[in-house]
Amino acid sequence: MQDKKNIEKVKNELESGFFGFWTKNLRVSFLTLFLLIIGGIYALVMIPKESSPKVDLGYISITTVYTGVSPTDINSLITEELEKKIKDVKGVKKYTSDSSVGVSNIVVEVEVGKSTKDVMTDIKSEVDKVKLPSGAETPSIIEIENSRNLLFQLYLYGDGNKYSNFDMIQKAKALKQDLESKSYISSVTVSPAGNYQIKVLVDKSKIEQLGVSLSEIGNAIRINNRNTPIGNFAVGDLNYDFRFQGELSDVDDLKNVIVRSNASSTLKLSDLAEIEVDYKTKEVNRYASKDKKGQNYVVLLINKADSAGVFSAAASAKSEIEKQIKENQNFEGIGYSYGLDLSDYITKDYSNLASTARQTLALVFVTILFFVGFKDSVIATVILPLSFFVTFIYLYYFGYTLNFLTNFSLVLSLTIGIDTIIVIIEGASERQKLGYSKKYAILGAIQDFKAPLISGTLTTLVVFLPMMVLPGVMGKFLAYIPITVFSTLLAGLVIALTISSAVYMAMSKDRKTYRVEEEIEANMTQEQKDFLESQREGKTVEEHKELSFREKALAKMGKTYFNYLNKSLKSKTRRFLIILTPIVLTVLSFVVLSPLIGYNFYTGDDLGNITLTVKGKEGSRESVLSKYLPDIEKVLDGISDIDYYGASVSGSKITTTIQTIDKKQRKKDEDTIAEEISTKLASLSEKGLNVTVEVSRNGPPSSGPIGIKLVSSNSTKLEELKKVVDDFEKYLKSVPGAKNVT
Repeated sequence: MQDKKNIEKVKNELESGFFGFWTKNLRVSFLTLFLLIIGGIYALVMIPKESSPKVDLGYISITTVYTGVSPTDINSLITEELEKKIKDVKGVKKYTSDSSVGVSNIVVEVEVGKSTKDVMTDIKSEVDKVKLPSGAETPSIIEIENSRNLLFQLYLYGDGNKYSNFDMIQKAKALKQDLESKSYISSVTVSPAGNYQIKVLVDKSKIEQLGVSLSEIGNAIRINNRNTPIGNFAVGDLNYDFRFQGELSDVDDLKNVIVRSNASSTLKLSDLAEIEVDYKTKEVNRYASKDKKGQNYVVLLINKADSAGVFSAAASAKSEIEKQIKENQNFEGIGYSYGLDLSDYITKDYSNLASTARQTLALVFVTILFFVGFKDSVIATVILPLSFFVTFIYLYYFGYTLNFLTNFSLVLSLTIGIDTIIVIIEGASERQKLGYSKKYAILGAIQDFKAPLISGTLTTLVVFLPMMVLPGVMGKFLAYIPITVFSTLLAGLVIALTISSAVYMAMSKDRKTYRVEEEIEANMTQEQKDFLESQREGKTVEEHKELSFREKALAKMGKTYFNYLNKSLKSKTRRFLIILTPIVLTVLSFVVLSPLIGYNFYTGDDLGNITLTVKGKEGSRESVLSKYLPDIEKVLDGISDIDYYGASVSGSKITTTIQTIDKKQRKKDEDTIAEEISTKLASLSEKGLNVTVEVSRNGPPSSGPIGIKLVSSNSTKLEELKKVVDDFEKYLKSVPGAKNVT
């Protein structure tokens, strides 16, 4: 006979408290559900999407150019003078410097917790106090940042016999000016920058014959090379500044400068002088693809604005580029291609993320369909994405972005968080089979499993906690993983214990039959038995013969597993083996498998971009290194997986940027291609050149796996230190397996 007090007591226990609130107040539950969906979709659309996360690297670069000066003099006249001022700036942890021919470079590391921008401001104030040689340029002080806003590289190329370096750079600068006028573009960098001087070589005999003085020519150039403000005028409701635009933009403008004129004739600068473009560096640039050879080229690095979305910014930028090149006569005969297209990579990354999410939901649906039932699988599939919506809201509200680390974390946490939803839904389904109504089935499942689910989730989160406090730049990058995992798993846990009950009640139906499970009922208290009996009223008992094939199969599997556990727990030997086996396998995996597999903290993604660098001896001229270009081109042209490449000879170095074809069409991965290039160019190393081949990776900045730092006690021993460095370099290159020794 049922005890009504027992029944009411169990009801109150299930319906009371925080978790019972969501079934008693279904309108609140569905309102919360609606807000989560709307807020999640809005956050997903609005949150910035990029390749790498926004991280304060904590490094500042100070570069000073003093053309033609030896490393020793650069060190004593510039580097040491700047170091004296930098070392006392608050927030400076340490600094390293490099003095080479004509260039001083100092890299400052900022203390943890200090603002890099504030420290940089203080450094600028101190550097301004340093009295540098008159021939030295003003020090360039910049914060070192990861290229998270880089959309893509743009190669502009044209016939090398028709277009000079100057022509290509001028066209690139015109395109740069157009792109930078767009709100979605923050900056465009042209490489090579093409620093040059324009020399006006006056014909002495002509100016003497015409009676023109040098000062007259100088004044004519000066007058035509300035913008003249003419005032501020009101137009409608706004005030505008007006000026005459008079700056000279190219050599042709300079040639057309009028030096003297009268009613009958006009004397232009081109009538009196030859005009030459003199580059500070004599760079040699060569672009080649499968159908283009001997092309001169220039590269533009396109960076989006912080507020712009990567998809819209990339699409708009490419549309503008294609429009200019097709419609602007200035670009007639000019070709273009995109390299290191991070916008395309990010698009594919999000496509993969969406595909993974769809596959996971499909697997969840099929799994629960087999083990539980159709309606329960639909319910779990509907509830599962809600934790993602909460994560999107959290990341957007707190100023984070979606990037490759958050995307990886979302996939990781999705696979972990599935269990929470499945346990609750399956638990509720099993309780309904015992005879409980849908309301008390879901409440009972939450009551039974809330403790293990909460403790299990918190245990998982604790594993990720140390990643929040990892030191250095790598730690700043990896902090995005626990942030995303924490929000997703906690959201999944809370949703499973709250809103899921409302969704379950809305999408499931009460059963008209129940099943008797003597083992389960034997472990119930009298109060629980009375409550179960009240729930079964009006329902009929389900005979074993009425079970479906799936239910019979699962019942048999469960019974087999139960019998195995029963035997194992009764045997000391089996218990010992069950505990010992995973320990032994774990140890063996570390000892045997790990050395075979290898270890790499972060491999990055296959971007298909490779950089080949060939360095000659210090002080080598471009003309000397250019003779090695045919050897490099022959090797690269012979590799079918290479789409195109651009080689640039500057100073004592040849830098070649190589873009492979899409990885789906390639026969080899980029590391294998890089190794092949290195092997085929081994002959250059035998000629005394330093050859390095590096694969471009996204993610945190990093150096080689092994680094050796040699320090001299004082600057007077620089030559001795250089000899030691050369000896180390020679030895390391001879070590089997060593590569890219620089």
